Amino acid sequence: MLSNASWSKIVLSLALTGSFVVVTACGSPSLPAADAAAKTAPAKDAAPAKTADAKPAPKAADAKPAPKVADAKAADKAGADKAKPKPAADEAKGDQLVANFNFKDWDKEVPHRWIAAPADKAIKTAGTGKDSVYVELKPSGTDKPTTLRQHLSGNIAGKSVTVTLRVKASEAKMLSAKLSYETKAGPQTLVLDAEGHGAWESVTKTVSIPADAKPGSGALALVLRPGAKKSALVDYVTAKAK
Repeated sequence: MLSNASWSKIVLSLALTGSFVVVTACGSPSLPAADAAAKTAPAKDAAPAKTADAKPAPKAADAKPAPKVADAKAADKAGADKAKPKPAADEAKGDQLVANFNFKDWDKEVPHRWIAAPADKAIKTAGTGKDSVYVELKPSGTDKPTTLRQHLSGNIAGKSVTVTLRVKASEAKMLSAKLSYETKAGPQTLVLDAEGHGAWESVTKTVSIPADAKPGSGALALVLRPGAKKSALVDYVTAKAK
């Protein structure tokens, strides 16, 4: 063991030379415990960097439940209603001269205010619209036409009269609407022929009535000609004066 005097000489020598030598000897002063631990302890591993927590994938939109049977039926009915043909509007302006022009009212087997000939050839038929009614004109089966006729209300002399017919016929020009009246020159007739292409169609014509037309002589008739083989449906027929 080195004496204290020896340690002093060694320290002085090191200071003069600028060198540092670690001297190990038995019984040499030990390093403080904390310093030893610091020098001998292995370096701690760096803590792993935290990664951002992965966000869960967005949930797919919840599937809508299948429509209920009642709702599906309602949707089907709404679609069917939309598919039904809607009656074309009669846009002519003026005073309506035809009573029960859309055949909504019936007196037993005949439309109210109308006269049918033959009486059993004008048939009430349900329309596609709510509470709507069609009149079906059937072939007479004879050499005479099937007619539906009424006298017009009011005096048409000196007025402009617009006649509109909405019809579904399957034979060309077999169904007509006829406006007739009398003047000093004799009977006059305005004829509207349906094309008869199997689909709903509207036919409109306007005539200026002479001032000398006989009061109360105006009449309107639907005529299915004798050569017709098929029935025709009439939605409405109007005559408006102004």
